[in-house]
Amino acid sequence: GAGLPPTGLTGLRTDTFIDIDQKNISAEMNLKVAGGTLTFLPAYRKSESSIGTYLSGSPFLNQEDNEQTSLELRYAYDADWGNLIVGAYYLNLDQYTAAQVFTAAFITANQRANLGTKSLAGFGQLRLDLSEQARVIAGVRYTNEDRTIAATDFTNNVNFSSDVTFNKWTWRAGLEYDLGPRNMAYVTVSKGFKSGGFNIFAPTPAFTNAYQPGSLYSYAAGLANPFLGNKLQFNIEAFYWKYKDAQQNALAFTPVGALQFSTFNAASATLYGFDADLIVKPTRLDTFTAT
Repeated sequence: GAGLPPTGLTGLRTDTFIDIDQKNISAEMNLKVAGGTLTFLPAYRKSESSIGTYLSGSPFLNQEDNEQTSLELRYAYDADWGNLIVGAYYLNLDQYTAAQVFTAAFITANQRANLGTKSLAGFGQLRLDLSEQARVIAGVRYTNEDRTIAATDFTNNVNFSSDVTFNKWTWRAGLEYDLGPRNMAYVTVSKGFKSGGFNIFAPTPAFTNAYQPGSLYSYAAGLANPFLGNKLQFNIEAFYWKYKDAQQNALAFTPVGALQFSTFNAASATLYGFDADLIVKPTRLDTFTAT
């Protein structure tokens, strides 16, 4: 359009392009030991992406590289009274992101940032058989996450860096009851969280660039019902989700007056509804599903 910089300056050869290259490798190793099973789950992922578009009204370019390593080690023990799972989890994530926005013949926004996440967690879950029909489940997890940012705002010639650590206890509790040999009712209550992080602009004493973790309280009740020797299965679940400090993205002004998509904590959010799943296996080779 008129007034937009030439494609030779922005690097945009077409209206929109998305170029993503991703590599993943993971493994699972199981070892029978001490009456239970020891499981080790290593994984590695690397991705590179480049996105360009005029659809925002101004030419916009974004480049992002991610490299992630995760390790999980857990032990599962089965007994006459139920089962027990304990484990530990480690995550190391390095991200590089760069963005340029052109609103005239010259670039008007240009920033680059390196973001890091190191997460350590320990968890455990117990299932206790109260009777042949009833079981109670209780689980807990502790997570420690360290988030860092080192960035440059080339438009305003500003370098900045920040570091923040989040610690959180989360939990899960539930009750299962067999209505028949192959029919089960259940109720679960759990708390989860999503770590906080940084928006990519220089903070000021009055305006932080960090946003806080969001918490989710989840309530669910359902029925699992296989029939006809598993040839027919009908499951239904009602759920109620309550968010606190929910993370939302919005276009807002930074402290220096630039428009930028940023993440904020909303006061709360609520989702509720139900899921119903139907699975039909008329023969050994055929499966029909409806949700």
